[in-house]
Amino acid sequence: MARVVAVGSGKGGVGKSVVVAGLASVLARAGARVVAADLDVGGPNLAALFGLFDRATGIQDFLDRRIRRLEEALLPVAPRLAVLGGTGQRLASAHLSFQAKRRLLRALRGLDAEIVLFDVGAGCGRDALDFFAAAELGILVATPEPPSILDAFRFLKLAVLRMESRRFHARDPRRREIERVDLATLAELRERVGEPVRDGGRGPVRPPLAVELLANRATGGEPTLLRLRQTARRFLGVPLPLLGAIPDDPSVPRSVRSFLPVTEFEPRSPAAVALAAVGHLLGGRLRRADLGAPPPSPALSA
Repeated sequence: MARVVAVGSGKGGVGKSVVVAGLASVLARAGARVVAADLDVGGPNLAALFGLFDRATGIQDFLDRRIRRLEEALLPVAPRLAVLGGTGQRLASAHLSFQAKRRLLRALRGLDAEIVLFDVGAGCGRDALDFFAAAELGILVATPEPPSILDAFRFLKLAVLRMESRRFHARDPRRREIERVDLATLAELRERVGEPVRDGGRGPVRPPLAVELLANRATGGEPTLLRLRQTARRFLGVPLPLLGAIPDDPSVPRSVRSFLPVTEFEPRSPAAVALAAVGHLLGGRLRRADLGAPPPSPALSA
């Protein structure tokens, strides 16, 4: 079964898709079979970063059952690297049903790949939160600017709350309580709603959300990033270690205009070198299964 890493952000424009493209390229060049999946429901653009615009098939074809297997929608872009184009060209696909997300997640985990990178949608929509929480590791991308930091914390908080709500059955009033309240800390929330019953005797609830921070367009020691990490630990119980920092680099916008990941376009540029370091670190940990939590079930709670 593929190892799944989700990359999310609290807002658009922080370079999330650029990070996914760069990490996918690095991991594939290191020898892993990688799929970069665009799960930005309603606003996919990952394929465009590889120069793919007129794709024949994508996630929408799988959801509409025009193709039986998700592998049929994969677009090879390099040795051991394929891209899975997103959905969102129609109003009906701008939000996925519970059944569609569960079917898609099962298929994504079953792909013939060693690593699947989720490029989840920016913002705090339910689809983005669900895809982010379904991975065994979440990478939260933020820039040092205060608005990005605030949005990143909001995304993380809602992702944690979404996971907390899914600890309870859909008709459990405690689940509705979690969805409607805005409490200061996770401990306060758990004290208010209590612990869930086991789901039909199938075992304990899923382990806590494992998330790491990736700073993009960084310029040095960023006090805002430290404050974000401290706040996440204090109020959400999420350690949020720093996975790495990608410096602000003019090579990145040039690579986007050239339809290549910066790691391929200018591999010796500061951003490419930093992405390569993060990719090699991540790849080594994935091979050792060293992500701090066992892989979750592919099932998605309603």
